[in-house]
Amino acid sequence: PHFFRYAQEVNSEEVVDLKTATLKNAVPEGTEENVKVVQEGMRACVTDGNCGDKLKGMEQAMAAKTGTAEVGDWTTANLVGYGPVDDPQVAFACSAPLSSVNSKDVAPNICSNDVVPPVLEKYFQLYPAK
Repeated sequence: PHFFRYAQEVNSEEVVDLKTATLKNAVPEGTEENVKVVQEGMRACVTDGNCGDKLKGMEQAMAAKTGTAEVGDWTTANLVGYGPVDDPQVAFACSAPLSSVNSKDVAPNICSNDVVPPVLEKYFQLYPAK
């Protein structure tokens, strides 16, 4: 995975090369099975509809996990994931602080319903999956 390839100034042609920073690209020995279980769980969140119907209905097979953080009467919605599952090209994270009333509802949240799916659709329009 990479943080950036480049950055471009808004309303400008100026591009700043960030000399891609590569993160660890190998799973530590003996943990491959643990990583596989996490990946299967993230895929199941999407295929079972727990991450929302919009992610489930995407042409590309995505993997994700929702989460919430309750703060008093409010809930902060979270979603992390990647895809396509067989050849990941994009990773995403969404956090929507205080985005709903705290109802203890574990249904899909604003990130999985309204924020991430349209962004991913646009991404794959601009950069079709290989």
